[in-house]
Amino acid sequence: MNQFLRLIGATLICLTTTHSHAVENTKITKSIRLAIPGDPLSCVIDLPDFTLNVHGMQQGGRLYVNANNEKTQIIVSAFLERTNTTSNECKSSLQAKAEANKTEYKRKDIQMSRLGEMEILEYIDQEIEGTKLDQKHVHACLFKDGLYADIHMSKGYFKPEDQALFTSVLETIQFEENVKSSSDYFGAGSTYYFKQEFKQAIEL
Repeated sequence: MNQFLRLIGATLICLTTTHSHAVENTKITKSIRLAIPGDPLSCVIDLPDFTLNVHGMQQGGRLYVNANNEKTQIIVSAFLERTNTTSNECKSSLQAKAEANKTEYKRKDIQMSRLGEMEILEYIDQEIEGTKLDQKHVHACLFKDGLYADIHMSKGYFKPEDQALFTSVLETIQFEENVKSSSDYFGAGSTYYFKQEFKQAIEL
């Protein structure tokens, strides 16, 4: 149970260090667009009937999003950031996640796959410190032109028929070009401010 509480604590830390927009408990009708202010690309994910809990920039210029579907009990979190990460490092990061706490959580059904340019890891954690959860985890990472998207989906008490719920989301994840507006320049300056790159913020 201590490990479970540590996981909850890590989530709370993540939420409290995010500069959130006023979107708490906002219903998503179709899709959500993850976009770093001023960036030419964004990541789009279809999440109909999900509730958007957090959507904001973190220090370091990384965008964080968290949403859940009350009916299906699926939780989705995603990070979007500019990085020097390569597609090979994307796959390596998933392999590392597959091995982390593998024995402790009695992990099973570990699968690596690829959908288009997206690397995917799936597994089921059967229990945490004796508590049976059968929690399904799906990690996906996508990289394009220096923009890195890291998506995580999970659902407790997973059953085989729930797999289609994850697949329906995975198949919609894609990068799209942004149409830049004047407000993006202000947002881009804010991004550099959070990264403490003050000179770039002024020059935009």
